[in-house]
Amino acid sequence: MPDLKLQPLMDAIHPRRMVQALEPFFRQMAKTPAVETSRLQAPTCYWAVYECGGRRVTFKSFFSGQEYESYVAKLRRHYAERFDRPDHPRGGLLLMPELNGILWGFPFDPQMPRLHRCLDAAWIAELMGRPTAADAIESKLVSYNPEVSGIFAYKRSGRTVAYGKMSANGDGQPVYEVMDRLWWSTERADGELRVAQPLAYVPEANFLLQTAAGGRVVSPYRNSRLFLELARVAGRSLALIHACDVTSGPERLIDHELSRLRHSLTELELTAPALYGTLQLLLGQIEMRTREPEEMRLVPSHGDYKWNQFLHNRGRFTLIDFELFCQAERWFDLGYFCAYLPPTNPEDWRDGVATEVLRRAFLEAYAAESGLELDLARIGLYEATTLAIRAMTLVWQHQGSWHLRASALLDLAIERLVSPEPKLALPAEPSPVAV
Repeated sequence: MPDLKLQPLMDAIHPRRMVQALEPFFRQMAKTPAVETSRLQAPTCYWAVYECGGRRVTFKSFFSGQEYESYVAKLRRHYAERFDRPDHPRGGLLLMPELNGILWGFPFDPQMPRLHRCLDAAWIAELMGRPTAADAIESKLVSYNPEVSGIFAYKRSGRTVAYGKMSANGDGQPVYEVMDRLWWSTERADGELRVAQPLAYVPEANFLLQTAAGGRVVSPYRNSRLFLELARVAGRSLALIHACDVTSGPERLIDHELSRLRHSLTELELTAPALYGTLQLLLGQIEMRTREPEEMRLVPSHGDYKWNQFLHNRGRFTLIDFELFCQAERWFDLGYFCAYLPPTNPEDWRDGVATEVLRRAFLEAYAAESGLELDLARIGLYEATTLAIRAMTLVWQHQGSWHLRASALLDLAIERLVSPEPKLALPAEPSPVAV
């Protein structure tokens, strides 16, 4: 099989050019399929998930012909009965050797062979302790990340009653234990920290089921009263997490984050040479400033603490998604949250001003709740690192104006590293910016 280049591959798999290849999966298509999500893992492979009429098909392509042949051989050993069966009830497989590609229909996934169980209403009802309610349960896919995870919502009488997540790795058990401990904790009982209740964990499927946390993610419009309140609640809630007695989770130190960027340099040189020099400069500056504190105390850490991990419902917020819970420096969560405040696609200058005000509100709320003096230099170190990782995520997705957006995040990372102190005072009115 021939080796492939990225740009010719991107041109070849545009939805309009993939209609004929996808038609056996989607059958009658009322419209052209759309790319729902994509991921670049340079220099190995590229994924894209196509959606049409509620159905999904995953395309995976290898840049190396040799790696493609090896992958197909493994699939044939384990899933021979699915080849050339796009109508297979649990997802079939078709090959596109001219693109070193494989197409597979949802709910098949080579790394999650039990993914179809997430659509089994009887199984879900049994896990919920209500086996007689199977006929009333409806399942809906929330998100699918090929060979990584799938998240599902379960409804009864039109109301979402539970969420489930199946993962390719084996991290479900510790997540269940963390959620269970936080659910019964004093902070949750007092209403200061709201989390969902875990219902069940199935080890052989690595499937976690939890109650539905009421509400929805707030609008990404930073210039709003609600977003400011979210930043304050997030600051107070984080102080409670850092003070809780959950001791599970791996250690996550600054070098863990830096290793991701070091690995990304090689990929960036191949996919975006113009950004390579900026990331190399930033990484050098971060490493030069990195030092192990004389007394580094690790605290319970959410591990993925950002604004869209909170659901809002009637003036109250609930924290979700504990898959990356770990033990880390407290400054890691602070820098991480701040790094996700800047929008990926700012509309105008007001988004930038709002981001600065939100950042200050979050940091001041944490300081007031924890009673600690903030180490701004250390926060800026983690913030710059996370901004750089966000930039790399845009490169991996390779969608839209990714190059310009990634460049802006890298520039902001350099600014945060040099000047991490909050820049704008909070306004008198409870709104980040007057519109």
